[in-house]
Amino acid sequence: MPDHRATESFEDALTDTPSRRAFLAYASGALSLVIGGLLAIPLVGFVLAPVFRPRKSRWVQLGHVADLPRGIPTKLVYSYPTTDGWLSKVARGTVYALTEDGKSYTVLSNLCPHAGCGVRWDEQKEYFQCPCHDGRFDRHGKVTGGPPPHGLKEFAHKVEGGSLLVELEEGA
Repeated sequence: MPDHRATESFEDALTDTPSRRAFLAYASGALSLVIGGLLAIPLVGFVLAPVFRPRKSRWVQLGHVADLPRGIPTKLVYSYPTTDGWLSKVARGTVYALTEDGKSYTVLSNLCPHAGCGVRWDEQKEYFQCPCHDGRFDRHGKVTGGPPPHGLKEFAHKVEGGSLLVELEEGA
């Protein structure tokens, strides 16, 4: 028995109207696609919103510049009040400040860029040392040994009214 579908012309195939069943299948698929797209819009907004939100920062007082010795990195502890929703707490942190001449300053993070451990200034050896993996940094925060991929983070800072202030990002 010959197959008549194989001999059917291309023009005949184009003039055939889809069956009711095929139309409903296409319509329900299109409707599902539209609903899925509409439901995905808030999800995409939630994921991308932090990228476009401007970062908040604050200036925090570290201490008086007259109290900083010259040529020696000095550990300074800061704290400031913060609110997250209805929870109020005090954020605390540590930085190291260095001045060579009493006029220009360098403010460095105390967190090792390798694993986030706190570094300490060793006065006898004259370098910062990370206790986790023996990372070492010179007095200006540059890597001198160990696994850290780059130097200590340097913070933006300014001097106002004899006080050294550091710019911190919210949550830092």
